[in-house]
Amino acid sequence: MVIVSATGRSPIRCAPTWQLDPEDVRLKLTSHSKAVMAVHLYGLPCDMDPLVSICRENHLSLIEDCAEAIDSFYKGRHVGTLGDIATFKETSDENTSRLAS
Repeated sequence: MVIVSATGRSPIRCAPTWQLDPEDVRLKLTSHSKAVMAVHLYGLPCDMDPLVSICRENHLSLIEDCAEAIDSFYKGRHVGTLGDIATFKETSDENTSRLAS
């Protein structure tokens, strides 16, 4: 949340589920949306195919937070290789999927 806010944007919280729901993302997109942040939790990757499609269709950046899914795979590919940029860190203190608007 702090990083999104530091860019001058406002994060929009998506449905409080374990993974980012692509349909919820579609519902919350606005003309001001710039990026989608997919947070892969507990070694379980988000459903990336629809998220990649949504981002391409809407000219949005796709950011992957892989802090809690290091060495996890989505359809044979490492998480962090599916979006436009990925983040990794040794500790995780906040687990929330968001849109940057």
